[in-house]
Amino acid sequence: MNNKGFGLPEVLLFVGISMFVLIIIAIYINNNIINNSDIFPKKIEVKSTNYTLVPNNFNIPKEYQTLENKLKKASKKYKFNKKENVIISLNKLKKAGLISKLTDPNDKNILCNGYVIYNSELKEYKPYINCNGMYSTNNYNNEFE
Repeated sequence: MNNKGFGLPEVLLFVGISMFVLIIIAIYINNNIINNSDIFPKKIEVKSTNYTLVPNNFNIPKEYQTLENKLKKASKKYKFNKKENVIISLNKLKKAGLISKLTDPNDKNILCNGYVIYNSELKEYKPYINCNGMYSTNNYNNEFE
């Protein structure tokens, strides 16, 4: 064994391999955090053909837009930490006495469910509603009800 220790090529190789491993770990962790986040809705695939899925840039039918606005208005009165992203379910709003039940405008026998996602960075409320078999906001996620 010689007493010269590591030379420059060996040190650069060690640093290069270490950086490569750290970058791979960082990418893996970042993807897991984003994909497993409880704050932002996951894209779901609705297999029922009874739903009317409306892309974000399309006009929402006025009767359902009224329901979404009612949900959004109630969530603005709901007390929560506005420095965090929050999901406010229709059930939370009902318990707080800010809203009553939502029924489908075309069939009063169909109860609708929903939630609002508050984005703290944009200070924006985005309502999502689901009227079983009649209408569902694009990217509606049942996990957030």
